[in-house]
Amino acid sequence: MNVFYITQSTVIKAKKNVITTPNDSTVYVMLPEAGEIHVLNETATFLWNLSKSKAVSVRKLIKILESGYSVGHIRAKNDVLNFVEFYYKKGIFSIVQKKKKKI
Repeated sequence: MNVFYITQSTVIKAKKNVITTPNDSTVYVMLPEAGEIHVLNETATFLWNLSKSKAVSVRKLIKILESGYSVGHIRAKNDVLNFVEFYYKKGIFSIVQKKKKKI
């Protein structure tokens, strides 16, 4: 079994085939294969919206969460890593490889 660790340098993007329904400051995420519906709270919705339009690094999500929600670095880091890891395992995120810079 391959083990993949989510780190701050991991770049993610929300998968396009995930069914979502916005509702005020939350989003319902439907996972038909698993027979599950998840309700994202305001902070998780904020992170989801950032990752659905373009690929974004976990590090950037942490920085945005720190400044946008006035939380400390350790809390932002833990919240983002837990969110990304949980929903990566649920299949709503793709891991995107960074392109190497040409010299």
